[in-house]
Amino acid sequence: MSFPPARAVGRGAAWYRGDCHVHSVHSDGELTPEELAVRARAARLDFIATTEHNSATGPGTWGHLAADDFLILLGEEVTTKTGHWLALGIKPGEIVDWNHQVRDGLIGQCLDQVHQAEGLCVAAHPHAPCPSGDFMFPFRGFDVAEVWNGLWTSNRPWNADNEAALAERGRILAAGIHTDSWQRAWATATPTWKSVRNPSSPASAPLSAPAYRRPTHPRTGRHPPRPDPMAVREDARRCSCSRQRW
Repeated sequence: MSFPPARAVGRGAAWYRGDCHVHSVHSDGELTPEELAVRARAARLDFIATTEHNSATGPGTWGHLAADDFLILLGEEVTTKTGHWLALGIKPGEIVDWNHQVRDGLIGQCLDQVHQAEGLCVAAHPHAPCPSGDFMFPFRGFDVAEVWNGLWTSNRPWNADNEAALAERGRILAAGIHTDSWQRAWATATPTWKSVRNPSSPASAPLSAPAYRRPTHPRTGRHPPRPDPMAVREDARRCSCSRQRW
């Protein structure tokens, strides 16, 4: 199968869990698509989204790994000079142009491209202190924002400042409730999975979290340790952020 099907049988109306931000060896990941699929199934995920940097998924890469009980969404991490964002649920072979930045007026048409494909636009790691990692675009027009990105314990720059993103989510939700403009898609994205209401319909499936609290580890129930922002920022200054290779 060249490309994975856009829908999976699933379990009907239910809660599903998956990972909406996945990189393989085809960009800056460390695992092959086959290895990622095996690990996702071992973690009992119902779906994953492929989000290679600034590139479309090639035919034959993921299609043979999808199944009735395992949905693979096609996507892209649009890596610009003023922030990264995910285009989820785009068409096979489709690519979103990454040659835009804040104040050039092009972000709107890029978001429209994804929405016309019935996909979701996700602000990725909005406070990551690595080159171009700090999200500078306005959140208006985006469907979802990542709040917790990466490993539970990590000194990698793109895993840092998750607490800042979580706090910003709380502020935006509170302000939206007071102004009657609450964005229900603002969500907690955990390192291992993200909840989605119905993965067979990406356009109507905002990420969600049932409570406004700091994430806990799924097995131990403990909060992940807070990263040292100074150490991480110093690490970024030494250009050790591998995600600058785009």
